[in-house]
This record gives sequence, C-alpha cells and structure tokens, in this order.
Amino acid sequence: MSYVFTLNAAQVGVTLQGGASTGSIAVVGPPSPGAVTADPNAGDALSTVFNIVTSGWTAPGAGGGGGVGGLRYTLGYVAVGAGGAEAEVVMSSQSAATTVGGLLPANVTADGTVVDARVFAYTEVAGGGGARARIEGAVRVNPVVGRSASEGAAAALEAGLFCPPQDCPNSILIMNQPPAPFQADRT
Repeated sequence: MSYVFTLNAAQVGVTLQGGASTGSIAVVGPPSPGAVTADPNAGDALSTVFNIVTSGWTAPGAGGGGGVGGLRYTLGYVAVGAGGAEAEVVMSSQSAATTVGGLLPANVTADGTVVDARVFAYTEVAGGGGARARIEGAVRVNPVVGRSASEGAAAALEAGLFCPPQDCPNSILIMNQPPAPFQADRT
C-alpha cells in the first residue's frame, strides 16, 4: 500500500496559496506468519541437538517482496526460571537462515512437572522499518537423567564454547581453543 501526502498552506490576508506533495510513500506491514518447529520434536535436555526451523512466511506486497528487501529471521527459545520468570534466548538474530541448531534446557516446574519448551521465530521485512511478526511452537525437552544437572550443564557449555565454526556457523559463542585448565590454589 502506498500514500501521497499533500500540504496546502495559506497566509491570512494573502490571496496566494502554496502547496506541496511528496512522491509515493510505501507502507510496509509485517510478514504473514509461517510456522516454527523443532526437529526432533522431543529429546533430552543438554544433550539432544534440536534444530529450530521456520518456514512458510510471506512478505507483504505484490510478488511477496512489496518492493522491499527479503525476510530476516530471529530464532530461539523461551527459558523459564524456577520462579516462573521467562526470558527469550536468541540463538540466531536477523539472519536469512531459517534454521539454527543447539541444546535446549528442560522446563521443570517447582513441583517437578516437565512442561513443553517453547521455541520462537520473529520474522521481519528487511528495509521494512521494523515491521515484524512473532510465532511460537512447542518441543518436549526431558530433564537430565543419569547424571547430575551440573554435569549436563558443563557438557552443554563445553559443546557451545568449543564448537568449531564449520560445525556451528550460527553459534553465539565460539572459541578456537579451550582455555588452560583451571588450577585451584590449595595453599
């Protein structure tokens, strides 16, 4: 959709009037929502690699482009704290990539009930002035079994920190070499 704005001005007591208009201004709305899923749709916390995948989005305007750039995707999951507070954890931000992989935590309530984890996708039109839409999907992430939660968290952290760039192109934290081993001073 486009608009033309026109300004007509007149001064009191003067018979001359002025006018001006702009060229056509395109107004870009948000993209039409698609879907977001996790593959696999169930797995174990801190050990199963889940791929968050989004598809089926349509940019506003004729031909899917509306005269603006392509679509950009922000993918991640919603982490739920022990007190129920929620935080979005972004795994890939404003990228043309429609898939990102990583380890997810389990959402376990205070009474020990496992609830589905939520994955999300924000999609925006590049050059669209911030027009974006958001959707969520669900995935079953089972709590850590057979080892302590701290061991599972350590394994997940190590996998995230030391993932080679060719294996984890969308990883947020990438280090080329592990740090020197920690030595506690016991004197």
